[in-house]
Amino acid sequence: MYKRRNEVPPFSLRGFAGTGYAIRYEIFRGECPQPHIDRLVERAKAEKSTVVVGISGDKILDTAKDVAYYAGLPVDIIPTVASTDSPCSSLSVIYQDNGEFDRYLFWTAVRIWCWWTQM
Repeated sequence: MYKRRNEVPPFSLRGFAGTGYAIRYEIFRGECPQPHIDRLVERAKAEKSTVVVGISGDKILDTAKDVAYYAGLPVDIIPTVASTDSPCSSLSVIYQDNGEFDRYLFWTAVRIWCWWTQM
């Protein structure tokens, strides 16, 4: 998922050119309510995705973990902000459309790969 609207992430496709992988990305809309998660799960299933990758911090990483959980897929986490626990926690937060807290999603059976880079 990517934060900026109408912009292809600079790292999303170039590194995968010629690998045979079909890379899809989703523009993050600011919140991760259940209907948004459900839509992404259906897209992942329809496209026969094999992994969910979250690149950024906080809500984007929570959304990636939620989608992976409900789709039954592994999730790769690439945090760009080191000040939160979202990349390595075994829970994620689901919000309502208006940004208010909805509930926590606790899980133990999702594989998380966390990649740290120096920016």
